[in-house]
Amino acid sequence: MFNVKYLLLFCVLFFSCKKEKKIVKNNHTEIISPAPIQSKQPFLYANGDELLMSWTQKINDSVHSINFSTLNKNNTWSTPIEIARGEYWFINWADFPAIAMNKENILTHFLQKSDPATFAYDVHLKLSNDRGQHWNNDFVLHKDSTKTEHGFVTLL
Repeated sequence: MFNVKYLLLFCVLFFSCKKEKKIVKNNHTEIISPAPIQSKQPFLYANGDELLMSWTQKINDSVHSINFSTLNKNNTWSTPIEIARGEYWFINWADFPAIAMNKENILTHFLQKSDPATFAYDVHLKLSNDRGQHWNNDFVLHKDSTKTEHGFVTLL
């Protein structure tokens, strides 16, 4: 007697075990980073059409800068632009400057120490309305006036 369950099981096993020849193409292109070797904390931002990269650079013991570049259509990076430079920034592996873009507007943030206490820092924002050619003065995101931790910013 013919059993439909066995036919179904046979079909599933037969078709799932079929070998398909898949051709894998290596379409990877190496793109050299626009950041200097001594830079740290790279951050990539993509909006579907463009790719931006920001990073920090240590200028001396107390001064850092945040810079960015845009990937061009020919897979080369634009000339890096320094967004901000300042003293006593708070930067670590988990809490570092980032960048985001919406049309002509680019927003970035960095953390600056507000007191000698380890986790006393303020969130500073900086905005450009012309794709990063000019930057407004930075401003503090919060207004609570405390010498405490104000970190882990997410930009969208």
